[in-house]
Amino acid sequence: MDSNSFYYDIIFYFRNMAIKEQFNLVNSSIYSAVKMNRFVVFRKARLLKTISLLLFLIFLFYFLIVDDNFVSLIFLSFSLFLLFFQIEYFFNVKLKYPKIVDNGNIAELFSFDVARSFSTNTCQFLYNLLEDSDFVFVFSRLGIDIREVRALLKTTKDNDDIWKLLEGSLNESKNRGGVKIKKNDVLVFASENHFILKEVFKNYDIDSEDVRNVFNWIYRMRKRAENQSKFWKWENLVKKGSLAKDWASGYTIMLDKFSINWTDYFKRNDFPDIIGHAKQIEETERILAKGGINNVLLVGDAGVGRICIMRALAKKSFYAESLVGLNHKRVVELDLPFLIAKVENGEELENVLDHIFQEVVNSNNTILFINDIHNFLSGESKPGKVDVSGVLASYLPFDSFPIVGITDYKGYRTISNNSSVGSYFEKVDVPELSQKDTIMFLQRQSINMEFKYKKIISYQAIKEIVICSDRYIPEEPFPKKALDLLDEAMMYISQINEKTLLPEHIRKIVSRKMNIPVGAMDTQEKDILVNLESLIHQRLINQDSAVKEISSALRRSRSDISSHDKPIGSFLFIGPTGVGKTQTAKALAEVYFKDVRNMIRIDMSEFQTLNDIERLIGSTKSEGLLTSQVKQKPFSLILLDELEKAHKDILNLFLQVLDEGSITDGMGQRVDFKNCIIIATSNAGSNLILERAKDNVSSESLKLELLNYFFKESIFKPEFINRFSSVVLFEPLSKEHLLDITQLILERIKKNLSDKGIDFKITNELKQEIVNIGYNPSFGAREINRVVQDKVENALADGLISGKIKKGSVVRIEGSSFDLVLTN
Repeated sequence: MDSNSFYYDIIFYFRNMAIKEQFNLVNSSIYSAVKMNRFVVFRKARLLKTISLLLFLIFLFYFLIVDDNFVSLIFLSFSLFLLFFQIEYFFNVKLKYPKIVDNGNIAELFSFDVARSFSTNTCQFLYNLLEDSDFVFVFSRLGIDIREVRALLKTTKDNDDIWKLLEGSLNESKNRGGVKIKKNDVLVFASENHFILKEVFKNYDIDSEDVRNVFNWIYRMRKRAENQSKFWKWENLVKKGSLAKDWASGYTIMLDKFSINWTDYFKRNDFPDIIGHAKQIEETERILAKGGINNVLLVGDAGVGRICIMRALAKKSFYAESLVGLNHKRVVELDLPFLIAKVENGEELENVLDHIFQEVVNSNNTILFINDIHNFLSGESKPGKVDVSGVLASYLPFDSFPIVGITDYKGYRTISNNSSVGSYFEKVDVPELSQKDTIMFLQRQSINMEFKYKKIISYQAIKEIVICSDRYIPEEPFPKKALDLLDEAMMYISQINEKTLLPEHIRKIVSRKMNIPVGAMDTQEKDILVNLESLIHQRLINQDSAVKEISSALRRSRSDISSHDKPIGSFLFIGPTGVGKTQTAKALAEVYFKDVRNMIRIDMSEFQTLNDIERLIGSTKSEGLLTSQVKQKPFSLILLDELEKAHKDILNLFLQVLDEGSITDGMGQRVDFKNCIIIATSNAGSNLILERAKDNVSSESLKLELLNYFFKESIFKPEFINRFSSVVLFEPLSKEHLLDITQLILERIKKNLSDKGIDFKITNELKQEIVNIGYNPSFGAREINRVVQDKVENALADGLISGKIKKGSVVRIEGSSFDLVLTN
């Protein structure tokens, strides 16, 4: 036995003994509430209060409208209402939340729900706890029938340690920053440690983090509902505002005409608490509140939540929760597209803008922001394009003119290059939300979605949306891509008349949308993966090692065993020309990717200078040849032909692609290669391969010698070679291999003629003669192709055009003379 494990078991034993010896629920402060809850008057106080209030209103109505003999009943019902109100208040505020007594008794840390449900039998304890209505929500969102779980707990003999469960629950409470052990702490710990719940959650692929997330979901929903219902709270009362408060913002009639007042919008509609971006909000506040240059550029991709930052600023400023210089200021969006549409010419536009900006300065109470500000600060004005740099530049230095511009990374480069305004802004980068924050965001949005579509959204579906959109939709940011996928999924289950959104729906949509196999494999795909080698060999002769390497990589990727941070597989094929390197890539694209058109082929010999980098990955003016195709076909095979002929700095670009599975293109956008297979081919060292093949050198020895040759001649660097999943040596083809290849080529011709109703007979004499003429180790199968074209295809073409070969004809090519022979 491991000594550390032994000592840990001893410590754990004595800690359990201490908890057990000092535990006394009856003597705890919370036990008073447990005892009181046994009486109906306390347990049903809210219901009795509601009934009393209804009776009071009914009797009052009869007294005022029908009969005046209900005074005593009115008085009695109202008295009962007050009584039950006091009982409920006393029970919920005083008894259920007693002061914590530090006496070593862990029962003092029990919440009311835990104390009421407690039993030293863990199964009974959890059975009692799951009576709570909150657990119905939790289990339903996790896709589990709570009735089955309770039945299992009730009928199973207990064999777990209650003291281990209590200590684990206490640690869970401490980890979330709590003081008392709450019902969610018990379930979170039990989900991975109790022998029954552990198995149940495991079967549904649910972990403790999922349980935490669903509890947080219900608590956030409840908190928001409670805050909205309590009209007497200061946060709700202050929104009613006053006329004098509106006047304090100054007279901005022109600004009001061409703007959206986000502060007023918040007062009428409220904003939910922003999720994530706390650092960016603080940084924006700091810049706006300081003296001197106090203008901000929020820079990020569309959909990351840039405008949400402005909403958060409006909310904090309204509640006076921001920095001193920003509190009680209006946040106003200038609607420049609307303004431009309304004015007749550039001169009038400048006059109106000057008037608006002057109003902002004079009000001294306005934070202005412009969405997509780069569209109006290009530094040039021409038909269809408006530049307001001149009029804006004269106001940017003023402290009383704080402005926030929202732009993307391309727009930021445009603004920073504009000498008149670029130096007056400070940049705040706005990244996409994390996966954890995106789950919270979707949970909040799900309420609106469920109301809109009249469907239920499971937590597992939300989790699957985040996982799939992160892996398969890399070109868009969180939370936009996740929200779009959720909306699309809700429309999908509405069409197929499903009641609940489940993970399998998400996988099906992503598979259809991205043309990528996602989720459980169907029978056809399983057959393809299992038999991939033989299927490829129907189109390719020899090269067993290469085919096996690629097939294994695909199986690992599809089984979710391999890393998701790299391409599915990356291979460097080395060998002489014509041995099947390119044909292997084509065969794979045809078998697994369903179509050879799902292969992106790049001739690297076209990228021999440093200036060719822009042609490959694009620039601010145009898209790249490689990156644009990967965006369009994220699930594809990329063939980099003649890699050794590319410029060395261009090869360095692929270091990141092979290692991290992504690259930043010339437009500043991340391009994802994680769902691609990358195959690079090289003819470098062909002479060495041909020479060593004559000496019967083993493949492994030859590959090692070839790699040393690459490093010595600086053809490829070691760090570049090491990025590939595998380096595969394609050996020269023997005459026997060429005979089989000839058979494959002739079979394709036979199929084409068969489609025309013509039977083409392939003879051994013909194949042998083609190989005798075309055999050349330096050119491999390519010379065979040339012989077939010259001797066979030309003869057949002449026969078809001249009319000798007709539908129903049976033909063959004479092996020695290559003459056309009709046998019918």
